[in-house]
Amino acid sequence: ASQGYVLTSDSNGLAAWEKSVMKYTVTQSFIANTTYSISHNLDSKSIVYNLWNEETGDSIIPSIRITDLNTVELIVTQDIDNARVVIIS
Repeated sequence: ASQGYVLTSDSNGLAAWEKSVMKYTVTQSFIANTTYSISHNLDSKSIVYNLWNEETGDSIIPSIRITDLNTVELIVTQDIDNARVVIIS
C-alpha cells in the first residue's frame, strides 16, 4: 500500500487499493479582478472547490481555471480580506 490509498472491497469480497479523498485548505486575501494561483498539490484535475468569507460565512463564487494537476487560478469580483479556500480531490 502507498500513502493516500485505502483498501476497499466489493460485495464479492474482491479487494482493491483505491486513492483516498485528499484535501487542501488555505486562508487567502483577494483583491477584486486579480488572478490568484493556488498550488494544492493534489495531483488531479478532478477537484471540487468551495470558498467562503471567514468573517461573514458568505459563500464566494469565483471564476476558476484548472491550469494543471496541482494548480488552479481564481478570480473574485470583490475584495475579501479573509477567505477560506478548500479544494478536494
